[in-house]
Amino acid sequence: MGFRQVALASIFLCSIAGANQSWYQVENYAGTLGEQPVYVSVQQYDFSKNSNIRGVYYYDKYRSPIALYGIKTDSSISLCEAHNRVEQEKYNESSDRVDFTRCPFQLTAENDVLKGVWKNERRQYPVALRRTAIMSPTSVQGTIDIPFLGQTEKHLFIGLYEAAYNNVTIDKVRVIDKASGKTLQVIDPNLYGCDLVFI
Repeated sequence: MGFRQVALASIFLCSIAGANQSWYQVENYAGTLGEQPVYVSVQQYDFSKNSNIRGVYYYDKYRSPIALYGIKTDSSISLCEAHNRVEQEKYNESSDRVDFTRCPFQLTAENDVLKGVWKNERRQYPVALRRTAIMSPTSVQGTIDIPFLGQTEKHLFIGLYEAAYNNVTIDKVRVIDKASGKTLQVIDPNLYGCDLVFI
């Protein structure tokens, strides 16, 4: 990854500084969708009347993040997928009109486990996920990995978030080679003049 790519990554990182001001809780999960291993990260906060959760997931085989939008209740989670910017904007602009009960992911929550199905018009697969990390207002110490939706054809970016009293910051960003899963580079956003503190 050359200087130009690092510079572009730093611009991207700085540009998200104000995008998550209503951060509330982050939960990461690992498990399977059908027979495929997957990684899921969801953020719960008040987004609209009809949607209170966003996130990202990827198949370990591909490491290409897919955006998630949905609703979480005391015992269930419904998540729709957005595969490109147009679809992301649809959920951003009109989530109050989305019927999340028709989303591919229909999951039930029990303690640190999510189980359910992923389905579309043609296929249905079982989903089994176990929570691997959590960051919330009542558990604010520690770190947590959150994949970025921003990616290149060959690279996945994962932010290492660090919590302290009343704020969350990006401590480091790992640049992952999608093909091998190896960390190619670790970026410190503070070196590029970013002020990545989420209140």
